[in-house]
Amino acid sequence: MNRHTSVSWSSIMLAFFVLCVPATAFESNLVTREQVDAVKLLPPPPAIGSLAQQRDMQADIQAEKDRTPEQAAKAVADNEISVFRFADILGPHFTAAELPITSKFFQQVIELQRVILIPTKDVWNRPRPFITNPDLHPVGELPTNGSYPSGHSHFGYLSGILLGQMVPEKAAELMVRAVEYDDNRVLAGVHYPTDVEASRRVAAATAVVLLANPIFRSELATVKAELRRGLGFPE
Repeated sequence: MNRHTSVSWSSIMLAFFVLCVPATAFESNLVTREQVDAVKLLPPPPAIGSLAQQRDMQADIQAEKDRTPEQAAKAVADNEISVFRFADILGPHFTAAELPITSKFFQQVIELQRVILIPTKDVWNRPRPFITNPDLHPVGELPTNGSYPSGHSHFGYLSGILLGQMVPEKAAELMVRAVEYDDNRVLAGVHYPTDVEASRRVAAATAVVLLANPIFRSELATVKAELRRGLGFPE
């Protein structure tokens, strides 16, 4: 876990509570914005000029100062919104070519952050760190939409939870990788720590709603069977 983004115990505990919910390719409309209302779930982002905003900016400045070329390269690679960024945990057979059902399923998970999270960015319209501070040197793609909350981080954290449902043997490692995936948004200089933490809260809430839905659990069972078979885990 990078030290640049602090993870609240509440979000970690909620994530591991979700991992303990009994689980079984899904329709992205199984969760609506009314069920997971990020505007109601989240506080506003720190205001420009506030002490909290200064702490956020200092975290980005420090992350840039500390990052190595190898870390920068991984942060740029993690800019890809793809569940197959978790292959470093699940192994070389964790690919779209070998796991087509899993691939389609997580394409729909991507749609969830677009449905639930992306529209909330316009509510706060928080400027990106590199916009507020032109002295930052971000790496990789420079998004132009609002910074708060982070769509990448919602996908990464939710993916870690769902993968942990299907491969509980790797659940702890998957959550560590999900945190790293999220933290790399700060390391890249395109998000603040509070953007990332906010998205983890929404991702955990999204998972709770999904896993309470029997249709989703049934669909998850199909993905789980392919995933475990393809990766060589006992079914």
